[in-house]
Amino acid sequence: MPLVVLPLFSADQWANAAAVARAGAGIALDAERATRRVLALPSDETFAALRPAVARVLGDDAFTAGAGRIAAATRALAPVDAAVDVLARAYATYTGVPTGARA
Repeated sequence: MPLVVLPLFSADQWANAAAVARAGAGIALDAERATRRVLALPSDETFAALRPAVARVLGDDAFTAGAGRIAAATRALAPVDAAVDVLARAYATYTGVPTGARA
């Protein structure tokens, strides 16, 4: 699903908003951190841009395609359960303790 992202707090929200826009999966409003401090309210102009931005992402198939590319890439990733085996092998390599053995 394409997104309209408006960072409000937490510094990573600005980076995430910019990433959504770079991926073509949506629109980042007020995503330049230099324009507003964390926890400061967006400007009236930014709030006014919300409705047109939502209409644009819903009406432009390019944003749907961008979101679809991200969804497909996510589905292609190994399931989260695979991380346990990866971490166990890395631990075994780093410590010399065989997988399944107790340190």
